[in-house]
Amino acid sequence: MFDMPPPSAMTSESSSWIVKQHTIAFEPMLEMRSYSSRDKAVDYHHGLIGISWDLPYGADHSSFDKFGLKFRPIGITIKKKWNMSYTLRLYPNGFTNDEFGIGDPVPNANRDAEVLHGFTFGYVWGR
Repeated sequence: MFDMPPPSAMTSESSSWIVKQHTIAFEPMLEMRSYSSRDKAVDYHHGLIGISWDLPYGADHSSFDKFGLKFRPIGITIKKKWNMSYTLRLYPNGFTNDEFGIGDPVPNANRDAEVLHGFTFGYVWGR
């Protein structure tokens, strides 16, 4: 995502490429369970379609938003406690360094599309 110099090339003047940022995300998805084992210990599910709206912000750059589509080809829940999934996100207008305050602004605001792969592992509390 970032074209950064290696740490060995950094000087006190070039250390500004380190960006501290936060993100607010809204990511609803329509999912369906495709299979449950007989003893209900394992559920397979997948996300048909969803959106990903992200709002990165930080002291080092202006806030901006990104909109994308997301798909979850596979998700597994084990014993209603452990959850694992793979999610694919497609951002038609990808991320560039200048949006995070690194380097000069890109001349064309129509950035190339970007594909992100996400892996999630979780534990369900209180069920």
